Amino acid sequence: MELSALPDWLTTARLIVFVGDGGVGKTTCAAAAAVAAARAGKRVCVLTIDPAPRLAQALGLSELADRPQTIDPDSIAVPTACGGSLDALRLDTEATFDRLVRSLAPSDESAQTILDNQIYRAIAGQLGGSDAYMAFQRVYELDRVDAYDLLIIDTPPAAHADELFSAPARLQSLIDTGAAKVLADPAIAALKAGSRLAAGAIRVIVAAVSRIAGIELTERVAEFAYAFEDILAGLSERADVVGVLLRGPGCRFVHVTTAHRTRVQEADDIEAALATHEIRPSMRIVNRVLPAGRRLPALSTAAPGGTAKALRDIHERLERLRARQRATIAELTERPTPLLVLREDAATGDAGARAMLVRLSEALRVKSQRT
Repeated sequence: MELSALPDWLTTARLIVFVGDGGVGKTTCAAAAAVAAARAGKRVCVLTIDPAPRLAQALGLSELADRPQTIDPDSIAVPTACGGSLDALRLDTEATFDRLVRSLAPSDESAQTILDNQIYRAIAGQLGGSDAYMAFQRVYELDRVDAYDLLIIDTPPAAHADELFSAPARLQSLIDTGAAKVLADPAIAALKAGSRLAAGAIRVIVAAVSRIAGIELTERVAEFAYAFEDILAGLSERADVVGVLLRGPGCRFVHVTTAHRTRVQEADDIEAALATHEIRPSMRIVNRVLPAGRRLPALSTAAPGGTAKALRDIHERLERLRARQRATIAELTERPTPLLVLREDAATGDAGARAMLVRLSEALRVKSQRT
């Protein structure tokens, strides 16, 4: 596949973020885009935030880990001479947070102090809601090395633009909430007070907590508060870097949806949410559209009674569904976001998951952009 055969959003991007509700085939589309770019000669890494094994299944794997796993180029029809490659990984939130601490702490000793602290361990284990933030930290890590030309993120079903861009603020909230599960209210104040806590204030807070929780726990609170202040400052700086990356000219947002009437409002909401961050989606993929109608098959005279009527009923229902899908697609075409329609016949067959992705990657060619 020639690079020139692919749409602009796929050839010129450094980072592509796939967003959309659950059940629309977003993960499959992200994987197909990654395959298409790899077949065109790009070094690609696709990252999923979703803990469910959907990306692994789409790539024909049993599971994915936090470290990039290379997909056999022959299995996805990557020509040997083109230089393309595809790696895939699944986000491990806690492992990413641990690496973040090690990279931001002023010393190895300070990092180990935080990692061994029971307060940090309780927080790190409660970070499910900050997956989006940690995913972008993972992208930050991958972006810093010259191993890939293109990074693709498959976001969780519920993650839309506001959630992605507010992830750093939500992380701080999660830190407080995680601590609340193991500490009394006075100790939470130590974490909420800010990244620079005076020694005198710490002593006052520790004394208050001592009356409730005992000296061993309060000593750990003080230890954590002191050690973590540098991490909080680093988190803020990283958030700014990631924000620039998301808003930069090399980032594309792709919205995946289906041709159901209720998805029109969702499309408007996606565009409005991105617009508040001065971003427009680069592409909207309407997935799982029925293939064009076909003639009814000729029946044998030996066919059971009522077969012809049953076939006509099925045909009529499919035609009504196609008509509704055409109407939805026509309405979505009126929106400013360019539209790409993927029909179900591009994603069916018995040749296996990777062969299906190859067929879908062919469907992403430039000529398929308007239907």
